[in-house]
Amino acid sequence: MAHKTQPSPTDSSRNLWFRLFVQTNPDQTLIAIVFFYGDRFVYLIAESKAYDAICGRLARKVPAIVVSVNYRPAPEHRYPAQYNDDFDVLTFLDDNKSQVLPKNADLSHCFLAGANLAHHIAYRAAESNFQKLKA
Repeated sequence: MAHKTQPSPTDSSRNLWFRLFVQTNPDQTLIAIVFFYGDRFVYLIAESKAYDAICGRLARKVPAIVVSVNYRPAPEHRYPAQYNDDFDVLTFLDDNKSQVLPKNADLSHCFLAGANLAHHIAYRAAESNFQKLKA
């Protein structure tokens, strides 16, 4: 079983936030999956019903803590805003793990999901100096 949290603001000036889907078994160390939804950056948002279902299912089946990221949409926010927003959430998680994630979250086993966005964010993450997060 998994439950979802209320959105956690990362940067309210950009409407940048994420929602956690947390496995209800508190005794187990859980990997982190950061989910970047995709729709050509235009149509949907992270809290769309379809993406909530995917993230909830991932949190139940893997088991994992799933971080569902909301980023600024196009065309109002041009490339590379979406990539920068998503990377900034990884930075925020690395800096604030103890305040925003459950104690059993293991950021040293962090997986990125979401096709194009995940690919490009993983590339940037590999070149970064995160302290806790290993993507």
